This record gives sequence, C-alpha cells and structure tokens, in this order.
Amino acid sequence: MKKNILVIFGGKSCEHDISIITALQAMRAANEDKYEVFPLYIRKKMYSGGALRDLSAYADFSRIESSLKTVEFFDGGILVGRSRAFKKRVFIDAAVVCCHGGIGENGGLQGLLEFYNIPYTSPGVSASAVFMDKVLTKEVLKAKNLPVLPYFTVKDTDIENARARGDLTYPLIVKPASLGSSIGIGVAHNIDELKTACVVAAEFDSKIIVEKALTDFFEINCAALSDGKNIIVSECEKPVSWEEFLSFDEKYCVGGGMRGLKREYPADIPENLRKAVRNFTRTVYAHFGMKGSVRIDFLVDGTDGGVYINEINTVPGSLAYYLFAENGITFRDLIDITVETAKREKARADKKQYIYDSKVLDGDFSGKTGKA
Repeated sequence: MKKNILVIFGGKSCEHDISIITALQAMRAANEDKYEVFPLYIRKKMYSGGALRDLSAYADFSRIESSLKTVEFFDGGILVGRSRAFKKRVFIDAAVVCCHGGIGENGGLQGLLEFYNIPYTSPGVSASAVFMDKVLTKEVLKAKNLPVLPYFTVKDTDIENARARGDLTYPLIVKPASLGSSIGIGVAHNIDELKTACVVAAEFDSKIIVEKALTDFFEINCAALSDGKNIIVSECEKPVSWEEFLSFDEKYCVGGGMRGLKREYPADIPENLRKAVRNFTRTVYAHFGMKGSVRIDFLVDGTDGGVYINEINTVPGSLAYYLFAENGITFRDLIDITVETAKREKARADKKQYIYDSKVLDGDFSGKTGKA
C-alpha cells in the first residue's frame, strides 16, 4: 500500500519562489510506486491539486486557482476539497518540508505539524527557530566552542547610530538576521556604506547582523542527513563563481540554479580541511538533534586557513540532494531516507509520557476560601 506524503512549499517568505522549485524537484523525485504525493502550496490559502506540479502554473496563479482544492489540517492528516462539506480526509504518513525562510523554516510550520501529529522531514521547532536567526545561530555555536566570525547587531530603529565596533574594522558584511538566499545582503567599506547597507537589510528584518568580512576567502558547503541510526555526511563543494558574496542571482538565476552553479564537487581542497568541515558538519547535526537534510555553509580564510561556520540551512535549496552524489544517494533515495526517519522519530516520540496524574485539581479553586 502506498504511503501518503505531503510536499509543503510556498509561504510568506522572500524565498517563496525558490521553495516552489525545490518542491517540484521533490515531487518529481518521489517514487510513485511507494508514495501518493499531495502537494500543499501555501499562498493566501493552502491549496492542493495536480496543476501545482507544473512550473508554468505559477506565472499566472489566478488562471488555475479556481481549479485547485483548499486544504485544512486535522489530527493526523489533511482535509482536501472545494467546500467544507465535501472535503476528503487524507491521513498523512509524512510531510516533506520544502519551505525556505519565513514560518515554513523558522519552527512555525514544524510546530503546526507537531500539533496535528504529522511526521515531517526537517529539524524540530527549536533547531529551526534558532538556526533561522543568524544572531542566535552564532550565540549557540559560540557556546559550544564552534568557530564563527566576530559580529554585532543593529536594530532597524537604531541605524543612525550604526558604526564599526570593538575590533571589527571595515570591510563589514551586513545581513538581515532571519533571511536566506543572500537577500538583503551588502558589503560596507566605510560608515556611509554601512548605514546604507543597514537600510537595505532593514527592509527585510527588524534585526540586522554585521560581521567581519573576509577579503581573501572561499566558501565550502557540506550537508548531512540521518537514516535514524547513522548520520550521513556529504562530500564538500566549493562555489567558485562569485566575489564578495554569493548573490541570489548567482545561486538561482544562472545556469539552472543551485544544481548548475559553477562549483567544484567534490571540492579540490586539502584533506585536513575536508575532514575539518565534515567533522564540524557532523558535530552540529548530532549535537542539535537534527533530522532531514541540512546544509552548512563555511567560510575559509585564505590568509590563515581559519574555518568558520557561516550559515546553517535547515531546509536547503533542492534539499541539498546534489551534495550526496558521492555518497551514492539520489534525490529519490533522499526522499525515502528522510520520510522513513521522520516516521520513526515520530513513533519514538509518541512512546514518551505526556500525561502526569496529579492531585492539583482536587483542590478548591472556587475562590470562596481565598486559597487553593
């Protein structure tokens, strides 16, 4: 009997369109002999329907909207139909989370799925929330003695007072704290550029992170996923088509997106650097109890060889399937592994005790005696 999987994408996010691409890839990769795939597209409402499998449908969504069914959640599944009276109940074995940014990646969606008892293929609520926020990410990584670049924060209400602080000198890199895909990022070489970059970043977030900008460096990316017993760490890749930072257009709009990005894979780097990056990836994934496919982006200082964790992507573009080629894992395999792991983790969690019998409610709470 086929398993019902829910591929969730879209949502209120600047990375909405990238999420659509990831979801289409995931739906095409899913084994049709194993799964009944239900797309769930989050726009103003939640929609499902076969038309959502075609990229051209999103160019003019109003053209297909009336043909789609709306979706509601119930305990263990979804209700699908055009009216509340004629909604079909579908029990869901696992949700494949393809949302990038916004509530789809920051723990909000994960909390909703937990509330409705649906297993899902991304890290849990706390890890999603922490690693969506670049400031919190640095704070928790520093607490575990993991390497991050020096930084400070600027509030959107205090941009006029923004300035280089402490040992941080120009150039500086400026980012919205809770955004991905290089949106809203700028590099500042003086105070005027710093304030301008903060104004741009503040269009997307109320909290801005300002970091030391390396001038002689390169990026290394590495991913990990769990099969429920072992953590599988990918080979490293090295993007090579960018200068000060990898832009949104370079990531997604040139040569077929992330898959077509000019890169070295496996990365042509010294073995000691490869081991360090892969060990850091495994450590972060294990320590923070990750699940699903997670990509970690590193910066390597070309001057002194220092390695820094730059960003942790809990729902990476294309679910980072392309990084597991050297492991012999295809996108289809990745779907299988993450779906089965999500189901096992949910079954394990369900065995925990969530009810504690107490005598608290035996007391008098009427207020007549003035005490419980």
